Amino acid sequence: YPDINNFQLKIEEYIKKNKKIISLFGRERFFDHVNFSQFGDMKAAARQAVSHFVQSSSSGDYASMKLVELNRLLQKFGGRVWNHLYDGFYVLVPDEKVDEVGPLMKRLLETPEDPVSIKLPVTQKKGKRWSDV
Repeated sequence: YPDINNFQLKIEEYIKKNKKIISLFGRERFFDHVNFSQFGDMKAAARQAVSHFVQSSSSGDYASMKLVELNRLLQKFGGRVWNHLYDGFYVLVPDEKVDEVGPLMKRLLETPEDPVSIKLPVTQKKGKRWSDV
């Protein structure tokens, strides 16, 4: 990704000035304890800030938001979220509702929502046991 270095430098400048980073969802991480005159401290803080921004904006807050929406959808069909592991949502749905719920889940999870405007592709698998999926 050619622009990643510029992105990292912008975050580094931002945390020097503001002593914090804010994710797309408003989650803050503070760096007021960092000695910005020490090169190693600054680079470590910059790595942490980039990681916080990316992970909180996507897999953290965004996935949690989608998880709540998904569970609401499933409850309408007598189902529920069973497990969430990394980027996977594992759900329980009555057998007779699986084919109806699958496309609705896919649409819900693939639909971008503010402030994340990236369409994330969803792959679905179904089975009666964990080992089937």
